Amino acid sequence: MKASKLLSRFLVCMGLGCVGVGCGSGEQGNDREISGTLLGLPDGMMYLRNINFINIDSCPTVGGKFKFRLVSQKFPEPSSATIFHLSDEDSTLRFFQFPRTPKTKGQLVRWGRFMLDQEGITMNGTIKDSFFESKRASSTIDGEVKFGKQTHFMLDDTLKLNGSIKLDDMRKVILANPSSYHMLYNVKGILHSLNTKQAMFLLNCFDKDVLASNTALEIKNYVTSRGEMRLYNTSLTDSAGKQHYILNKNARLNMVVLWASWCAPCLEEIPQLKELYQKFGADKNFNMVSVSLDLDKAKWKKRLDVEKMPWKQLLTEESQFDYYKEIFGVNSAIPTILLYGRNGKLLKKYTGYSPENKNEMINLLASNLK
Repeated sequence: MKASKLLSRFLVCMGLGCVGVGCGSGEQGNDREISGTLLGLPDGMMYLRNINFINIDSCPTVGGKFKFRLVSQKFPEPSSATIFHLSDEDSTLRFFQFPRTPKTKGQLVRWGRFMLDQEGITMNGTIKDSFFESKRASSTIDGEVKFGKQTHFMLDDTLKLNGSIKLDDMRKVILANPSSYHMLYNVKGILHSLNTKQAMFLLNCFDKDVLASNTALEIKNYVTSRGEMRLYNTSLTDSAGKQHYILNKNARLNMVVLWASWCAPCLEEIPQLKELYQKFGADKNFNMVSVSLDLDKAKWKKRLDVEKMPWKQLLTEESQFDYYKEIFGVNSAIPTILLYGRNGKLLKKYTGYSPENKNEMINLLASNLK
């Protein structure tokens, strides 16, 4: 059996084949077409896949010719995609690189992704293979490649940002291309590190058409409605790099301790916290977690080794400080202890260390865990 048929059957069995595609039949309407002729491309199968590496369409290649047609209703917004090819002749898998013209900053830039938008895509030229391992090649298209404006936005955005997620940098890039869905998806990807004001600050930089999209409405609804329950959906990493939710939905009482290894009052408070945990830690309705504001992970881990606190220990990142200040409702003062009841309702907040707080906390914990 041909290699392309084997791969095609595998993808279909995995539920990845031919999703939302025209498959050469029916009315075209505003369907999106991706087509071309690539000289030097063996007969086989061309696959189109999304940013999650899931196949959304496939088509045969004969004499270098190929054509995808995507049903627009299945793709209401421009989305990121790429193509790869499997040869019938020798099972070589080709990943494609597209040259950008004109040159950017004096250099010819190549990239492998594009955006699916209404303008369609054509690729005509000759492929030049560069094998990076047996049966796998990176193929550059030497010829005429035409993409829609969203692909050009994506490349411009990427070059201008250069990996930055700083608020001002992102704002400048959005204002330069306010119709860019690529930047909209970038904003969605960092919502966990933005407070409501910051998220809306970026969102309002887009034009009215983008703001009317499902993704923009999803972002807006998320940042304006995330109240006490957002703590249940927020996770941080422990010393081993494993993600944990801050609050336990099944607990009747959640106790969150904000601290840092360099904070003297925080260290002074630890024996009192150990007493509380020893008294209530075994109760399945009680969840206790410390959240460190340390910038130096190594020093934080070293302090954990010294103190040996038996409850959950999590660490924030500097880029997320503003977000956590908002969801915890605190400024920079530590130590801070937050006690949450059912549905994430804040019952009590203790700012600063005071030995006199211990008895009050014991009574409050006991009364809520009855």
